[in-house]
Amino acid sequence: MRKIAIFVPDLALGGGQRVAMNMAEMFDKAGDTVHIVMMSNETPHFQTDFKIISLNCQKRNSFIGKLHTIFDRVKAFKALIKKEQYDVVVSFLESANLCAFLSDRQKSILTIHGNPIIFESFDRLMLKKVLRFSPNLVTVSDGLKTILEQQHGLKNVAVINNATDPKEIQAKAQLEKFTHRREYMVAAGRLADVKQFDVMIDAFYQSKSSNNYDLVIIGEGDLRAKLEAKIKPSQNNVHLVGQKSNPFPLFAAADFYLMSSKTEAFPMVLLEALSLGKPIVAYDCPTGVREIVQHKVNGLLVENQNINALSAAIDTMVYETGLLDSLTKNSVKSVDNFTPKVINQRWQAYFEQLDARNSTANKNNKDQA
Repeated sequence: MRKIAIFVPDLALGGGQRVAMNMAEMFDKAGDTVHIVMMSNETPHFQTDFKIISLNCQKRNSFIGKLHTIFDRVKAFKALIKKEQYDVVVSFLESANLCAFLSDRQKSILTIHGNPIIFESFDRLMLKKVLRFSPNLVTVSDGLKTILEQQHGLKNVAVINNATDPKEIQAKAQLEKFTHRREYMVAAGRLADVKQFDVMIDAFYQSKSSNNYDLVIIGEGDLRAKLEAKIKPSQNNVHLVGQKSNPFPLFAAADFYLMSSKTEAFPMVLLEALSLGKPIVAYDCPTGVREIVQHKVNGLLVENQNINALSAAIDTMVYETGLLDSLTKNSVKSVDNFTPKVINQRWQAYFEQLDARNSTANKNNKDQA
């Protein structure tokens, strides 16, 4: 068994942090020793029994300040790796990836969970100029691997999808009961441009389904005021319900899940919805979605960025006789390839390959010496 550091910038309420915590639990159940290492000392949103270690390195905003921050983080993390004797570091999110690579490139596995198109300019620069030299890169979908290789010159990229535990999701959905005045479709995510909830609302209003269905959107973000302005008070059928620490009761009470994102890497929320027997209507955006949603098997894939097609797909889901029931029956079993047991086997195989590469590299270094 290995001693593993899960390395994150913080434990704020974010998708990357949630995946990191899920991975920590997966490795722990497999018998590995897991520590959570954070860059900052901010109060974690996630409650956990894992040992949490903070590097106490706060972020600076200026370019020079960023360089100083990177130096401080690398120095602190190198010392921690030496002290704790980690076998493996698995890093999440751009700033943690850079620090892990500069601290110990052999032991560190850098995970990439987003399309670089949404990265800040500094992070895109680091990806192209520095992280491309990492021997250990893991991304979450075949589509994202192609983008990283063809558009950003990365090599050594492996694909290991994120895991989801249907039984855990189903148990959380039972913790409380959610009722709504009429049938509804649900969506969730940051109220940000990339999620295109404004497009979703327009497509919903354009559909016939809006006459007798509601749209419930879970999440918070900078675009709340803009989205509120699009809602028609007279119809009272679009609801922005805010952030939920446990959104699954709302998922479970919905008829289906709706996604209109401009881009995704490997959207965990779709696996979570399917785990609750909720079929998907989603834009076939560049990466991730097609690897989860099978058209007319567990959902409907819609031509990317075609709002008319999205509106029509909503109506197809609602009004085509027998379709919703058929897709619902296929939903839960379509998650079988993404359970923690399956994904952990893929990670353990990757760790064994890492051990072999490092053993060979260390032997070569000794021979050269």
